[in-house]
Amino acid sequence: MLASLWMTLLGVLMLTQPAHAQASGVLKVNANVEQALVHVGSELMGPAPLTREIAPGRYMVRVTADGFDPYVRQITVSSGQTATVGAKLSIGGGSADFMADPDGATVEINGKDTGLQTPTRLSALSDGRYRYRILKPGYEPVEGEFEIKNFNNPLISATLQSSSGRFEITSDPPGAIVFVDGQERGETPLTLDGVSPGMHQVGVRMNGYALLVREVDTSDGSKGSVSARLKKEGGKLTVKTADAQATVMVNGVPVGTGKSVSVKVTRGSYLVDVQAPGMAPAVGSAKVPVKGSVLYKAELAPKKSALTQSTPLTRRWTFWTGVGLGVAAVGTGSAVAVAATRPDPPPSGDVALTLP
Repeated sequence: MLASLWMTLLGVLMLTQPAHAQASGVLKVNANVEQALVHVGSELMGPAPLTREIAPGRYMVRVTADGFDPYVRQITVSSGQTATVGAKLSIGGGSADFMADPDGATVEINGKDTGLQTPTRLSALSDGRYRYRILKPGYEPVEGEFEIKNFNNPLISATLQSSSGRFEITSDPPGAIVFVDGQERGETPLTLDGVSPGMHQVGVRMNGYALLVREVDTSDGSKGSVSARLKKEGGKLTVKTADAQATVMVNGVPVGTGKSVSVKVTRGSYLVDVQAPGMAPAVGSAKVPVKGSVLYKAELAPKKSALTQSTPLTRRWTFWTGVGLGVAAVGTGSAVAVAATRPDPPPSGDVALTLP
């Protein structure tokens, strides 16, 4: 009975012992060229002949020597087994191999598309320095340089970073304040990560320059990119709120707080949103010309607010009637100047004053 008990305890101990890690395999590489270099994936392992313990799995083995074409094979290393590679290199060289994670990236050399996708090789390259770019939709490009000299065979390996959630905003001149969906995020040049995919409003502001607003769609997981060339020219948009605590936003970008808010913007149609504590928002569309100014009035109320365009005093016929009466005795020169700046003819039913 005691023996039976010990056997039971031994069985329990064996079941509770941790499982041994899977045994390594062995990679053995020989080459017909002395001191040829061995890469496993993108990692340089050393010169051939080479024997190395390695975890089980599938690997890309690359053997190179200056003046010879690279030898590349995919091999499988099994647990407790030896995988042997006999590399026979042929005279050649002057090539570059490109690898990328993930695969399927395109390769540009000196600004020109090669039409090839990774993993790939560019052969018969003359001695010299080359610039490369590795690109794949939805990922940040990787760029750099390599040199071909004495028929060597460089390996360029790139790990591509996803573009999803990234924004890059630049401006000319730099140092402008950036707003994304109404939130101030920093100054240009600016890189943001972790921005959720979708439609976003990006505003770029700088004192002395017109506000620039862009709508950027990153729903497909692409990077949001805005390159803003700021202009000093622009139309002036003024919003009268009659509330010191009212905040005016243009396309989601806060442009000021107070009873009267003015901002210079480039020509276009904008969504104006006026909000104040305890009041319903006043929302409407505003059209801004290339030059000149437009005036809007926010009529704020607790339940329902409105945004309406106002006619500036100098464009009202009641104003010009008063001006006409006041300048009639001044002389013909003044009257001509006034007439030149009058608004368009009044609608039917209004009384027009004829100046001398």
